[in-house]
Amino acid sequence: MRGQMSGEDVHLMLKTSTSAVVRAVIAMGSSLGIKTTVEGVETPQQFNQLKLQGCTEAQGYLLSPPGPAAEVKGLLAAINPKLKAIA
Repeated sequence: MRGQMSGEDVHLMLKTSTSAVVRAVIAMGSSLGIKTTVEGVETPQQFNQLKLQGCTEAQGYLLSPPGPAAEVKGLLAAINPKLKAIA
């Protein structure tokens, strides 16, 4: 099971009025043993803040821009040579 937050949530997190909600969602996921995935991470500041809050997974332009599905296997193999077997 996995909890997700959208890019809009990430942008809102930087505002103090909503940062408590983001912290609560991350804490709830953690207490339930659910990995917390945040979508739409675009800046190092967002990434670092989420990491400090305990977020376990992130995706967005900061980490990798969107690409063709056909390139996923090669990307995974480049990240981890053990995955070449499935590529």
